[in-house]
Amino acid sequence: TSHWTRGLLTRLKESKPRFGFKVIAGGAGAWQFRAAPQQRRELGVDLVFEGYFESAGPALVMNLLDGGHPDDCTELRTCTDDIAPIRAASAMGVIELSRGCGRGCRFCSMAKQRMEHVDVDIITSDLRCNRDAGRTSVVSSSEDFFRYGGRGTSVDFESLARLLEEMRRIEGLSFMQIDHGNISSVLQFSDAQLREIRELLRWEKATDYLWVNMGIESANGELVEANCPGKLKPFHAGDWEEHVREAADKMLRCGFFPVFSVILGLPGETSGDIARTRRLVEELGRKKAVVFPIFYEPAGPDETREEQRFTLDAMTAEHFKLYRACYEINFKLIPDLFWDNQRAGGVSLAKRTLLRMLGKGEVRSWRKAFRKIGDGLNA
Repeated sequence: TSHWTRGLLTRLKESKPRFGFKVIAGGAGAWQFRAAPQQRRELGVDLVFEGYFESAGPALVMNLLDGGHPDDCTELRTCTDDIAPIRAASAMGVIELSRGCGRGCRFCSMAKQRMEHVDVDIITSDLRCNRDAGRTSVVSSSEDFFRYGGRGTSVDFESLARLLEEMRRIEGLSFMQIDHGNISSVLQFSDAQLREIRELLRWEKATDYLWVNMGIESANGELVEANCPGKLKPFHAGDWEEHVREAADKMLRCGFFPVFSVILGLPGETSGDIARTRRLVEELGRKKAVVFPIFYEPAGPDETREEQRFTLDAMTAEHFKLYRACYEINFKLIPDLFWDNQRAGGVSLAKRTLLRMLGKGEVRSWRKAFRKIGDGLNA
């Protein structure tokens, strides 16, 4: 991502003298340009806009077009009342269901924004727009798919089921990939409700691996609560590890495929926390779930950010064992998950076969790197 972003911005910067345009950086990662002002200048970013565009974006662009020189803008209102239907197919067929989250995670730019939901009529209109443009597989966009229609951190099964029923009525769509869910949200549904949700997600193309991304962060619930104050609600920190196991079992028996993530370098973690998380990860692997390790990156520009972020230089032997355990699980399970997802999305057999062959080469490359790093840490 960094490589392609830098390449694009470099080309834009080279063209600015000829065309005289301005470069605005927006989107969920826009805060990173504020956190790295030197790189921002090098890449020719004139203005940073943080927030949802419907808020102050139109006025800001009109100001630029009128010859103004507005300052950076931060407008964090979710603005769901101002959302209009899209007019052309969205990138990757992304369909926005909700905005914000409000669970307070220190590493997330949506942490303090209360979750609000997009109107069903807007969602179905966006689906038809993608279908009419020939995009038959779509991706839901929400910080927590399972909280659609709910208030606070509570779920609302009736609202979610009603939305999925309306989406399913639209003909010509193959399937929808879910992006993110929350363990605490999943646990608020009964098995019967989750199975009904899964059935409503069976569109024209059946999928065996309908995956959902969910953050574990750490096996230590107290550590998670310290870094993500609202993530565990309405449950208790002391039960977190058991809740993770319960969510994995519940998702698997109800037809979903859990894709978990853990965070390396959470502020306050100990070597015991890391080892405990690795044992939990290995147990989840035996349940046939996959787990991705993520480096801690505090969200937002502040003077201590560089000291807090986790880097390769900070990786200990325990971190490496955890990281490697995650990927050894993924090497076994991810190929079938991708194959199934690509098949449902209409990718040809030839292309799927080629991608699988390339993937095997990647696995060998990763394992070679793991051996090299492991030798270095043991030296």
